[in-house]
Amino acid sequence: MTDQVPEVGGATAADSVEAMAERLADEKIRSTLGEYEKQLADMMAKAERAFADQQSQLDAQRQQLAGQIAAVRAQAGPPEAVTLAASLAQRVQSIADANPDLPVPHMAGVRDQGKRLSAAVQAAAGSGEYDGDPLQDAERLANGVITWFTRSHPRVSGKFLEGAGEVVNEAERILDLLPELAPVVQAVAAAV
Repeated sequence: MTDQVPEVGGATAADSVEAMAERLADEKIRSTLGEYEKQLADMMAKAERAFADQQSQLDAQRQQLAGQIAAVRAQAGPPEAVTLAASLAQRVQSIADANPDLPVPHMAGVRDQGKRLSAAVQAAAGSGEYDGDPLQDAERLANGVITWFTRSHPRVSGKFLEGAGEVVNEAERILDLLPELAPVVQAVAAAV
């Protein structure tokens, strides 16, 4: 007699035992993987909650810091560069008003540069929105005002403009003060 396993429904009993053992092993693996996946999902959920808590704490700290910076700025007043830029824009307009004999287009460009310089310096100091790089624009505009009063106007008109020397001095002083505003621009950019 041979040791043959009887066939049951087209498969041998050995096949059935092996298939059952394989199924049990697969179920055990799935069960183990299911538990592992649950643990992993729980760990991920905890990590996400911890991250969200950390982010909310950092946001609260940023808001607190922004409030402190605003309070210090309010106490200190505007930076000197902002005051000088506003003064320069007003002085250029006063010079234009004091010289009605000059054609309006003659001073239109420098008046516009003075206004834009004031806006750029204010943006660099953190007050106001601005498209572009306010420090680079402020530097370019201040140099443009200096060039207009020291070269362009004297070439086109020999007329002495009272107050022109003060405008040039203010523009040069603004150029000297611009590096002090760089950290403000960087802080505002980082906050945004």
